[in-house]
Amino acid sequence: MKRIIAIAAILILSAWAAFGQAQINTRKFRLQDFKLKTTKVVLSGHEAIDNALMKDITERWNLSPFEFCSLEEFEELRIYDAYYFLLLADSPSGPEGESGITFLTLVKGGEEASKGIKHMLEVVSVPFAPAGGMSVRSLLYLPALIDIVQDFVPRAMDKAAAGYAGLNSYSKNLLKSRNKRIYLSEDDLDDNVTEKVLARLDSDIIVTSEDEVDNVYNARTYNTLVSYVVAPVFPWKGAECYKMLIEADTHTLYYYRRSKLSGKSGAGFAPDDIKRLSAGR
Repeated sequence: MKRIIAIAAILILSAWAAFGQAQINTRKFRLQDFKLKTTKVVLSGHEAIDNALMKDITERWNLSPFEFCSLEEFEELRIYDAYYFLLLADSPSGPEGESGITFLTLVKGGEEASKGIKHMLEVVSVPFAPAGGMSVRSLLYLPALIDIVQDFVPRAMDKAAAGYAGLNSYSKNLLKSRNKRIYLSEDDLDDNVTEKVLARLDSDIIVTSEDEVDNVYNARTYNTLVSYVVAPVFPWKGAECYKMLIEADTHTLYYYRRSKLSGKSGAGFAPDDIKRLSAGR
């Protein structure tokens, strides 16, 4: 009997040890030190982007202590778990070397970084601009993208499911947008969105020029969502396109959808996206 009890005790202790190890390896557990660690904001070396990044981070970042660093310093420091890093990172290029997409990415430092950046723990990546195609518009929306990162991190720290779901979970917010006005830029629409498709839209979903949408966003217009799409400058079959609806005054993300481009579909809000926006309004 004593032997049986001893074996049972060992099994219980082993199970608890395994559970503890599993807890240590979860994203939620690994993010618990975020607010205690310094976030290194990595400057790109591009003057216009770095000026905007320094200004917007200084004005908006409130989740953790932060410091700016160069790409060279990032290469040296990324193996240390004393830091998180916020940087602009490009997705893989196309089959013939076409430029992909630049993301505003938050990663955690650690020994695994010695194997390469792709081995670092990625907290969240928000589409910023076409790689090599940075524009005035991408810099205009940078404050909103920074705020989206700051909204996501506490969610990932609080609930494991949120961390694994990433930004996809924000599309649930669309259910709360029934009484909000939506501005869609004409340039953010897929070529397959015809007048017949647009006829589904109610009077509070407005398709207009990119300038008008950006003015609405820049004015921090109350109770209003604006479109922001990021895709490669020269899309190829299988390239990814990211479609977002962001609230102008709060910078809350209400819609986030990634789609792969084919010969039949172009970059931007497609007919099925329009259907989703119209549902329940």
